[in-house]
This record gives sequence, structure tokens and C-alpha cells, in this order.
Amino acid sequence: MSRDVQGRGPLYRLYTSRLRRHLDPESVPHHVAMMIDGNRRWARQLGYDTPAEGHRAGAAKMREFLGWCDELGIRVVSLYLLSSDNPVSYTHLRAHETKANL
Repeated sequence: MSRDVQGRGPLYRLYTSRLRRHLDPESVPHHVAMMIDGNRRWARQLGYDTPAEGHRAGAAKMREFLGWCDELGIRVVSLYLLSSDNPVSYTHLRAHETKANL
């Protein structure tokens, strides 16, 4: 059992062991992805003073996820980190690219 799960309560440990028993090693993918989004919103909804608490929680979940992938033998993991600033930045960059190509 991974280090991360050992510190969890008995119901979580029971849940994870049950999941592992039902996994078919032949059907485990070679590549998975995780989209990390909403940490700032999560922190705000729980009343934290700063979004940093949400970012720390997201980082902890990402480490847990990577541990699961390692235990299952998943060799390739893509992580997508999203921000409310990304869509604006992307649109702004595309507008500059379009003008540059004229």
C-alpha cells in the first residue's frame, strides 16, 4: 500500500483495496491524463483567506494521483494545469499571430 493511503482512515483504505482487487492488469492504460482546475474556486468556497490553500490541496492530490499511476504501472502521465488567465492569454496570442501573418 502506498505511503499516501496509509495515513487515511479505514473506509478509504477499504475503498482503495476494493478498487485494486477489481482492476484487470491487462486493461490498465499505458497513458492517462489529469486536468487540474478549480483549486482557487475550491479554496474560496471553503472560506480560505488565500488561493494558495487550494493550490496546495491540488498539488497534494496530484502527488496522490501520480502515486496511484506508479503503483499500477502506468508509464506516461499528462498533467494539464488550467488557470482562469489561460483562455484570455491564448486568445490574445492567437490575435497577434493572425496579425503577424497578414
